[in-house]
Amino acid sequence: MFRTSLASYCRCTAIDVWAAGMILLFFLTGRFPLFQSNDDVEALMEIAAIIGRKQMEKTATLHSKSMIINLHLTLS
Repeated sequence: MFRTSLASYCRCTAIDVWAAGMILLFFLTGRFPLFQSNDDVEALMEIAAIIGRKQMEKTATLHSKSMIINLHLTLS
């Protein structure tokens, strides 16, 4: 779902690289689907739980965006 919504804004090589990376990750982990989210917001929360809030905020800043999370993310 995450890739589909991004494609509506930008159909470019970066999206294809993301898709190829996800396919490779599926093969390496043996897990599909990798994320169990119902929408893009839940997918971003799952990604933030894996790589960390600070890294997500740093990445947003690199792209002149801001990210505000008011939830405490924990890994279970």
